[in-house]
Order: sequence, then C-alpha cells, then structure tokens
Amino acid sequence: MDEERGFNPPLGLLYIASYAKNKLKDRIDIKIIDAMVEELSYDQLKSRISEINPDIIGMTAMTMTLIDVVNTLKIIREVSKDIRIVLGGPHPTIFPEETIALREADYLITGEGELAFTELLEALLDKKDLSKIKGLYYKDSFGKILKGEKNYFIDKLDSLPFPDRCNVPYERYSSLIAKRSPITTIFTSRGCPFGCSFCDRPHMGRSFRARSARNVVDEIEDCLNLGIKEFLFYDDTFTVNKERVHEICSEIKKRKLDIGWDIRARVDTIDEELIIALKSANCERIHYGVEA
Repeated sequence: MDEERGFNPPLGLLYIASYAKNKLKDRIDIKIIDAMVEELSYDQLKSRISEINPDIIGMTAMTMTLIDVVNTLKIIREVSKDIRIVLGGPHPTIFPEETIALREADYLITGEGELAFTELLEALLDKKDLSKIKGLYYKDSFGKILKGEKNYFIDKLDSLPFPDRCNVPYERYSSLIAKRSPITTIFTSRGCPFGCSFCDRPHMGRSFRARSARNVVDEIEDCLNLGIKEFLFYDDTFTVNKERVHEICSEIKKRKLDIGWDIRARVDTIDEELIIALKSANCERIHYGVEA
C-alpha cells in the first residue's frame, strides 16, 4: 500500500457484522471486503465476490460514493442475479425512494442498521414477513416498492458488541496526521444536538446517545491487543457531555494506556479544564467544525 495514503476502517459495517453474528451465531457467515484499503480494481472485486459466492451483500452508500456504488451493483449482478443486495448509510436514509428504485437494489435500510439488518437476515432465513422490520424498504415480486415502519435509534449503546476489526485487514489502516500506525476509528457516541449547515447525518439523529467511559476504554484495550495504538474518535461532537469526557480521560490514565488519539468538537464545547484533561490522557489533536 502507498504509505502516503490514509484509510479508515468501515466501522458501520463492522458494527452490523458483529451484531448480526452475535445474534444469529452459526446460522450465518460474514465476510467484509474493504475494496479501498485493499485497492481492488472492479475486475478484482468481481473475482472476490465470485470466490465468496454470497447469498446476500450489504453496502454502505454515501452521496459522494454513489457512482462507485452503482458500478458495484452492476458487478454483483454480473456475478449472479440471485444475490440479494441491501443498501444502507447516509444517502439511502436521505433519499430512500430514489435509492431503492435502483434496478439492482433489493432492500434498503434507513437509519442505524444493526437491528434492522439482523432482523432482515433472520426473516430471509426463516421466510418471515418483512413488513414489520423497522427502517426497511423492499420490492415485492412485481417490483413494487414497500416499506416497514420508521426505524428507531439504539439508546443503550453499551449493549452493542464491539466492531470485530479482525474482519478487515486492520494492520493496513493509516492516517496522514497520525503519529502511529496502524490506526483505527472509534465511535463513543451517536447523534449530535447541533444543526451545523455544513454537516448533516440524519441516520444518526439529533439525540446525543453516549457509551460509558468503561465501555469505551474496554474497546481501546481490545484494539491495543491487536497492536493498534492510534485512535481517531469519530463522534460528531465528542465534547457534548464534558463530564463523560473527563471520565474517559481518567479511565485511560488509570489503566496507563500508551495511545495517541484525536477528537472532533465545537469551539463552544471546550474549556481550559477540558483541554488539560484531554492533554493529560494523550489526546493530541482536536478537529474543530467552524460554522460561521
């Protein structure tokens, strides 16, 4: 891999894979292809899909990657017309009707995907009704678009299993601004109460939902056991709850973890006391979103 490039692990897919595997256990086998970090061409991606020969494929779709998504959909259909395709992520959440209308797409999940995707797998395995799966859009045998009830957000984030980074080549992830390699991203919360004009993540919601400090640092220790010492905290706004930030910093120091990390924040959620706490726990960078 070109050492000058940076790649982040697909945390959304990793969360969904871990949750589904935890719930359905030996009934399913999940593999994740990160075509970006593996630098796969379309032909190589087609060969990989053919080799795995999956029954169902789930893909994350963002507006800026939609052309690649559409091209990949066509590749999947060239491999087999029987593979069922599920789309999720920001773009399908914002434009569900337009996205499910793509000819190759079979299913679409809006909002957070852990529960809905797992319920979809279970329904397909057991030939159950799909109409009760929250957040699901799908097509009937005549191509008519149907949808279930509105999806809901997961409040108890500590209940989710950690993303299994062994599902991807975790040693190949890097960042241009990081001091260490490999790196990983980590979510300690979901949702953001602010409404910045340049940032909209509707699939995560406006309600701030946070993991406990102990749960967060337990995941960091799991990553350390893999040799990962650099963490990019990908929360929309890590510093919404200052007390929780202090708790995370204290937990990192108490366990004497040798790591480097950065966060994303708003300038009006930072004060001197918080800066000192972050520095003492070896937080090295803060990415500020400046709206005006």
